[in-house]
Amino acid sequence: MGARPVSRAGRCTLKRLDGRVAVVTGGASGIGEAIARALGQTGAHVVVADRDVDGANRVAQALPRAQAAEVDVRDATHVADFAERVAFEHGGAAILVNNAGVACRGTFAESSLDDLHHVLDVNLWGVLHSTHAFLPQLARQDEAHIVNIASIFGVLPVPGQASYAASKFAVRGFSESLAEELRGGPIGVTTVFPGGIATPIAARARSAALAPPPDALWQTALTFFERRAAPPESVARAVVRAIQHRRERVLVTPEAHIIDLARRVAPQLATRAAAWWSSRDLARRWW
Repeated sequence: MGARPVSRAGRCTLKRLDGRVAVVTGGASGIGEAIARALGQTGAHVVVADRDVDGANRVAQALPRAQAAEVDVRDATHVADFAERVAFEHGGAAILVNNAGVACRGTFAESSLDDLHHVLDVNLWGVLHSTHAFLPQLARQDEAHIVNIASIFGVLPVPGQASYAASKFAVRGFSESLAEELRGGPIGVTTVFPGGIATPIAARARSAALAPPPDALWQTALTFFERRAAPPESVARAVVRAIQHRRERVLVTPEAHIIDLARRVAPQLATRAAAWWSSRDLARRWW
């Protein structure tokens, strides 16, 4: 057997993805769909998991080796059963992409507990449920990888997105801790921080219980995501490279790099500037 490829840091890498089983949650649309397609192009066998089974089937049917699965990542038992099916049918996953995510429009004071659970149950507990269920089979592979999709809101919090920021900061902390726990073993962990990406998440965002109707600024934000945001394929390409080279931290889009640098250099100033920007008519004029 030939030697496995090794990165400059001395860690084994998944250079060849052909034939590997890759599970992508939230794979029916947006970033998840783009990642599923990108992994499919490498020759991986992709399992497209989503509550939207029709959308998951649409994505899977366009790939050479793929299947769809109706999965609700909020339900730990459901996810565990799904992981058992993947192990039984395919011998286990080598790649897990935790991408499923939702958003809620409104401040913390405007949000009900149900609103908070709506976001955290998918964005955080979905990641925990899937990672917990798939970790044993990932550990049995010669090389494996976990990708957790966070957000630039996991680097810089903004008003009106307290629940979303809480979920993404938590995903970031979990991912970085998990990476240290698994260091030196066969499983790599990548945390991805996308900036503005053209996906349906903002348009589909739930309104908090006490939030006022969407205003002009919110509509402008939706227009930005439709017209000016980066395509989800930019995230997908970065994810494939991260898996192949075992990169632990990936920033996508220029603004993500700028925000990350600002938070490192002047964290409080960066946070206050973001709050000012998001609440001003200036943002509407700029977009």
